[in-house]
Amino acid sequence: MKILLIGSTALDYRGQPIKQRRLHLPGLTLPMLAAVTPAHVQLRLVSETVEDIPFDEHWDLVGLTGMGSGIVRAWQIADEFRARGVKVVIGGIAASLGKPGWTLQHADALVIGEAEELWPQVIGDFEAGRLQSIYRMMRRPPIDQLPVPRYDLMNKSKLGFWRPVQATRGCPFTCKRQLSG
Repeated sequence: MKILLIGSTALDYRGQPIKQRRLHLPGLTLPMLAAVTPAHVQLRLVSETVEDIPFDEHWDLVGLTGMGSGIVRAWQIADEFRARGVKVVIGGIAASLGKPGWTLQHADALVIGEAEELWPQVIGDFEAGRLQSIYRMMRRPPIDQLPVPRYDLMNKSKLGFWRPVQATRGCPFTCKRQLSG
């Protein structure tokens, strides 16, 4: 099975994807998800800010994440893959905080919350032909038990000197407020 994980970029004022030659502060989401992906999966990570998306290659499943305005771009990418018959899963902070219907218009499944414990279940459900529309984090994964991120799958030719690390998992309070709209 082949899975493509994409970190979508933001859009500029004209609605075009923002591109750079190098990414000096890459995100940690993709290498963390790669670390919990079952070993039998062929996996590729793409940071759209510095890499082109391989739309024309065969993928069984595509996973997308987008921070802030990157969620709009993630929806565009998802629409393109779904038009090609590929199943798409979207997660990340913007998708988690928004109304589920906003993302489910563009994706087959939505991951709400931190995904390290959910991602293997998403893959298993996909392989069994029972992909759910929503996967919701039930508890925060213990940070001291998380695996080492798969830095080896990041495109080093497009990165600066730094790699992301994690010291905390942010605010421990579970607010219920959703964005309106």
